[in-house]
Amino acid sequence: MKPEESARLVTQPDTQLSGLYYPNRFARHLYLALAGEIGESGLNALLSVVRNMTPQYAAHIDQLPVDNLDRAYDFALLAALNHGLDRMYGPRGGRGMALRVGQRWFRGGMQSFGALAGMSHPQVRALPEDARVALALRSLVEMFARFSDQATRLDAADDVQYIIVDPSPLAWGQTTERPTCHLLVGVFAACLDAVAGQGRYVVRETQCRASGAPLCRFEITPQTRA
Repeated sequence: MKPEESARLVTQPDTQLSGLYYPNRFARHLYLALAGEIGESGLNALLSVVRNMTPQYAAHIDQLPVDNLDRAYDFALLAALNHGLDRMYGPRGGRGMALRVGQRWFRGGMQSFGALAGMSHPQVRALPEDARVALALRSLVEMFARFSDQATRLDAADDVQYIIVDPSPLAWGQTTERPTCHLLVGVFAACLDAVAGQGRYVVRETQCRASGAPLCRFEITPQTRA
């Protein structure tokens, strides 16, 4: 096995819909983030890859999701899009692309949801960095709880903070050799960049349900300790 193949998907995404959902608006902003990062032609190519992998999803993925908060975009479709990036760009290239798309996804839409919309208020910006980060992470968890079926919570040990996601839409029905939820890593990293400055914190997925863990765990460490 070549080194770059170590994170390759072992099985195809689950062909059954999960019955768990993101709101249409989250999915719409993801499509727009993909188009912004890889272009309209790249997005069309990605959707073609997903159709070829899972033709039963074609009717669900071909149209830009509508701009409302109905919980209607199934986790299995998100997993298929995530896998499609790996198929198009290879495991290493797909990971890098997913990280960039995730960052754009947050900046282009998610940061305007719920309490996250207030993070740029001068009173919030005046808080110490630790307080801003804690508030942003709580707001992120509350956003997913309020608008989606993604169960998300925070944990901490010493100076390390964790975001626990179970189930993760990106790992739904997948079996991989390494963690695969790179889009969420990008979302979390962009959230931290917005409140603490570019690159002040490092986000890593250290456990993933797709690679055999009981849940998906994302580790957040200050850059000086990473």
